[in-house]
Amino acid sequence: MIRPFLFFFFFSCSVALAQNIKDTMVVYFDTNGFELKAKEKEKISSFFSREKIYIKSLEIEGFCDDIGTISSNALLSTKRAQAVSDYLKLQLNLDSNVVHGKGEIQVVQTEKNLEESRKKNRKAIITIHYTNEKYAALHIPIAEKENIYAGYKTFEEPLKVGDKIILNKILFKGSLTFFLDETEANKELDKIANYLKDHPSVCIEIQGHVCCISGSFSDAYDRISQKNNLSETRAERIFDMLVEKGVSSSRMTHHGYGRQFPLSNTEEEKNKRVEIVITKCN
Repeated sequence: MIRPFLFFFFFSCSVALAQNIKDTMVVYFDTNGFELKAKEKEKISSFFSREKIYIKSLEIEGFCDDIGTISSNALLSTKRAQAVSDYLKLQLNLDSNVVHGKGEIQVVQTEKNLEESRKKNRKAIITIHYTNEKYAALHIPIAEKENIYAGYKTFEEPLKVGDKIILNKILFKGSLTFFLDETEANKELDKIANYLKDHPSVCIEIQGHVCCISGSFSDAYDRISQKNNLSETRAERIFDMLVEKGVSSSRMTHHGYGRQFPLSNTEEEKNKRVEIVITKCN
């Protein structure tokens, strides 16, 4: 009777903690144009390739300045909204729930910065409803969560080529190579460095992983490098820190795997991780 109660309690708490978030993004266009500029595409990609958002719905509204006829501006505003929707679908594999043109936005002709106001009205607004990963624990039984590292090894066990090592203390903040817990991560890195020093014939690959990205991306966005290479930069940071701790770089390689190998039956936070794979062991 205890286990069903625990699962119900965990599920209920997860639902209670879930938080729906609303955000908006403004995309700007050239005069009389509806093609997305490179800068605006980058803005969209940077937001939607972050690890820590779970998209629930998207609404896109297109707008125009007040130059031209009402009918032509209504059509142009629709094309702008559709251009954003098409980009989200083709490049990010995201479907928009609502796409519509709102026509022109009137300005006061005597306004001091008239042209600047018109420039700001040549836009589309994306309204995003999403759940933040901080509150989005998967509703899974405790018994299942305990088995997420099944098949992994520890440095205390005999190791062979191909073995993966549990590094459950080295977790990262979303979209960053910063550790979730700096103290615990450094303790884990000291343990790895000491093992490698004590076993000079062992070579390893450091594998970086990420969570929560769209299937159209091979990797998540790194806010520091400003590129979609987060799993690689995470692996590289571990590589560099082990070198600083005295491990020869010739014994290690590093590689980012994006979201190719997510851990199942656990919170997405645990997929912001690195793993050690034994590549040589005499």
